Amino acid sequence: MKSSMTSMLAGLLLAAAGAAQATLVTTTVADVADMQAAQWAQQVLRDTGNAAVGFSAPAAGGNGGSFWLTDFARPAGPGNTSDVIANVFAGAAWNPATQGAVETIRFSFDARGLLSTGISSAVSGFVRPVIEQGGVIYSVLNTSTRIDLGSQWLTIDQLFSDESAWVDLGGTLAPDFSATGAPLHFGYRYDLGLTCNAGSCTAAHTQLGVDNFAVRVGTDVIAQVNEPAPWALLAMSLPLAVAAGRRGRSVQRRAASSAANAPSASGGENR
Repeated sequence: MKSSMTSMLAGLLLAAAGAAQATLVTTTVADVADMQAAQWAQQVLRDTGNAAVGFSAPAAGGNGGSFWLTDFARPAGPGNTSDVIANVFAGAAWNPATQGAVETIRFSFDARGLLSTGISSAVSGFVRPVIEQGGVIYSVLNTSTRIDLGSQWLTIDQLFSDESAWVDLGGTLAPDFSATGAPLHFGYRYDLGLTCNAGSCTAAHTQLGVDNFAVRVGTDVIAQVNEPAPWALLAMSLPLAVAAGRRGRSVQRRAASSAANAPSASGGENR
């Protein structure tokens, strides 16, 4: 029993001294305060053809300088409108093969509705974070933020830790965040759909601004297994030495007891 406890204690000491630990390390991939048109690429995901959507980077008017402007214009006429366009920041990427598998992704950006005419709800559009991998755009369902016409910038801050939640627009493909996955680019998605209740829509025009786009990726870093520290070895050796001493004294006591009870040998001539 004592030997088992001693072995258990030694094992715990060794584990405490040299156990490997995983630590989540966060790296800033993009932190864009000065929005430049050359750094952004658009990918049209849905276009019903009834509206024109354009993008530009005005030098002033943002939440601190330049910003990324979406301009949506729909002429009067019949037919519903649905436009979904991804804006991908091309100035930075994350490569899981060389930088580590992705555990978390945190998006932060400012948005503001700058114009909304011809729409009863005064909405300027909807935005949600996206990632691009291998030419496919992925997003997480039900994460869109409605941006209404207003005088204040709204900060959108969203943290994602479930790889399986990301899907393409059709809902059939998923990204690969593992160490074998292709490089990832990051951005946001602009959505706006208009339904003509009376069969014919009035003309509509909206503008939406995005500024201060930032992305941070979290990866697990495994600490190397270190050899037990000297204090751990000393602490481990003390119980072993005490146990060995106890066993030695027990053997000596048993030997003395056996010698006192042993019969004496005598020759036949002494009878």
